[in-house]
Amino acid sequence: MITYTDAYGTTRTTSRTIGLKIQPITNIPVILGIGNTNLVPGASNTLTFSIANNQTKPLSSVQASLALPSTATSGTQALVIVGNNNRFFDSIEPHRNVTFEFKLMVPLGAAGMNYQFTLSLSYMDPYNVSRTETHNFGVRVLPVSRDTTLVSTDSNVLKAGAFNEPRITISNLGKSPIYSVTTTLLLPSAASSTSSSSQVVLATGNQWYFDQIAPNSNVTFSPKLFAALSAIDTSYQVQVSINYVDQNNVSRVETKSVGFSIKGVVNFAFNNVNVVPRTTYPGGNITITGELLNTGTSRALYTTLSIKPNPNFIQPLEGGIYIGEVATNVLSSFSMPVRVRPNVANGTYPLTLVFNYQDDYGDKFTSEKTVSIVVGAYVPSTPRPTAQPQQPNPLMNQYTYILVAVTAVSSVLLLYRRRKRHQE
Repeated sequence: MITYTDAYGTTRTTSRTIGLKIQPITNIPVILGIGNTNLVPGASNTLTFSIANNQTKPLSSVQASLALPSTATSGTQALVIVGNNNRFFDSIEPHRNVTFEFKLMVPLGAAGMNYQFTLSLSYMDPYNVSRTETHNFGVRVLPVSRDTTLVSTDSNVLKAGAFNEPRITISNLGKSPIYSVTTTLLLPSAASSTSSSSQVVLATGNQWYFDQIAPNSNVTFSPKLFAALSAIDTSYQVQVSINYVDQNNVSRVETKSVGFSIKGVVNFAFNNVNVVPRTTYPGGNITITGELLNTGTSRALYTTLSIKPNPNFIQPLEGGIYIGEVATNVLSSFSMPVRVRPNVANGTYPLTLVFNYQDDYGDKFTSEKTVSIVVGAYVPSTPRPTAQPQQPNPLMNQYTYILVAVTAVSSVLLLYRRRKRHQE
């Protein structure tokens, strides 16, 4: 709009419409880059910047200054720059850049707040003209982190005198994936622990790596732990340190504890197991005998023996047989009668013996032993042969008659001689 007074003293107003064309900037002398602007509360944070010389000639006497907002006017928690807030560079070559950092201490009270920072740049351009630029940018302080991971194990018992491989599970309870997960298993030192730490040894490496864990998903790993016999009836605690990068590209560490109790264990070995008779028949009876040796470190209590349900065999004794206590390193004999069902065809069949027992801690267990039963045709017992009467031998009879006659004649002659002498 144009207002004027003409030659006759009259005020006049007129308007004209004009067009402006805004051309994009084709040559920005300095390009500023800012790294991650999410800050973690209650920790030291690093802000990373870069300055690129987008011209064909060098820049000189470059200075960068970081200014934080005033807490007096913003009413927010104060952030503190660690060290000097200025960075200096003699020159920046054409189409090259420089990178620099500022350390910030962020208090817990700043969690969830937003801040505006100012970075001022001053430099000499290629024509020795001093220039100044001011760049404002915002940063966000993340909320206070809550634990994202959960650690659990499939068994909290370590067997004394043996290698144990418990499955430890790490679950992501968050709503976003976590990345670059490094899990470290930490064993307490004997000097700092009142438990049996010196009696438990990690037999493998103590770190496991996972690319990521999706939300509501989990990963597992199995350390190999050896528990000494002297550690029976003690408790043990390990630390699981979980390092990961969250969805905001912030590195986090969570440490969890997993407790174990070290117990003795029952371990059955079977010796001299026999089936009597070796071959039976449909409807026949057999007896399975053997010896039970407990090679473990805990007694087996209230031990019973039965057979696993089988369509070919019957357990005559209801409830099986009672063995009782099986001490460690002591042989215990057993004898189990079994009957073959009458309709079983000839062949070889497996039969499983089931030993049920409790250990010293009241936990119930089952141990099994499978034997082979041979079923064949019925073979009746063969009677013993009776002695056959001997047939008379004619030749022997003749000899007998002659001997009797000679004896009689001799007796008569002897009697005659005695009478004759008496008469004389």
